Amino acid sequence: VAKSAADGYTLLMMSNTHTTNDTLLHNKPFQLMSDFVAVAPVNSSDLVMVVHPSVPAKDLKEFIALLKAKPGDLNYASSGPGTPYHMAGELFKVLTGVQATHLPYKSGSLAATDVLGGQIDFYFAGMPVGLPLSNGGRLRAMAVTSTSRFHGAPELPPLRAAGIKEYDMTLYKVVFLRWS
Repeated sequence: VAKSAADGYTLLMMSNTHTTNDTLLHNKPFQLMSDFVAVAPVNSSDLVMVVHPSVPAKDLKEFIALLKAKPGDLNYASSGPGTPYHMAGELFKVLTGVQATHLPYKSGSLAATDVLGGQIDFYFAGMPVGLPLSNGGRLRAMAVTSTSRFHGAPELPPLRAAGIKEYDMTLYKVVFLRWS
């Protein structure tokens, strides 16, 4: 798409990962924010923070207290460096002042598998993965990354409810058009 004619006939649909990578990868043959223009949002989704049942915290405030009491002892998984799942964890760490070790995986399914197996303590999962595993009792959901309660799981508080007022990690899919 970056090499196509800027004639309005070629569209690109992308996720947050491309936006994040735009700030992390400097030697690209294009610049996302200057070579393309967003023309339409397609959807938005949120993540759910899940922990393995062996983690002794029963709610988000207890979990933050546990992380602060054991700095660097707990770990979290993502589907790779620079992905929204990684950024969700880093934002959580920065805004709460906790320390946790990031363990990047090659895919979300591999990360989820190790959270289920107890090798990983927590994970910011997509709703289609995290909610069924939580509802089935295989993981414990702590909170959602949206700014308000998620209609599909109204019992889960947003991370903001634990005093993390700045937290917002809604994922967007957007259609871009080649511009320049």
